Amino acid sequence: MWNTAGLKENHFVMEPTPENPEKEDDFETNAVSAEWARNNGRRGKKLAQRLNLGPDYRFDYKDPKTLGYFITERGKIIAARNSGLSARQQRDLAVAVKRARNIALLPFTKAGTT
Repeated sequence: MWNTAGLKENHFVMEPTPENPEKEDDFETNAVSAEWARNNGRRGKKLAQRLNLGPDYRFDYKDPKTLGYFITERGKIIAARNSGLSARQQRDLAVAVKRARNIALLPFTKAGTT
């Protein structure tokens, strides 16, 4: 429970209550640890790095297995900021996916979605 009677410098103080007997407010420590996680690369590897695709990799529309990694269940191409591809690779990926869909190597959406 928030105790508004114990205001210190315009901040609320969380008193230990029967619901929360162990400690007071830990908002600041959680905010600091979340900021540390954002700034220290705790997001995981990008998709292209996990698939060992180098910066010189060229996408081929005849390889639906590799192209399938970069498509969501709804049929959208994953953004470059999530996939880790360069701008040139992202454009090549889009062209390859569109060509593969056109000749029915890739579905427009994954099976089972409406």
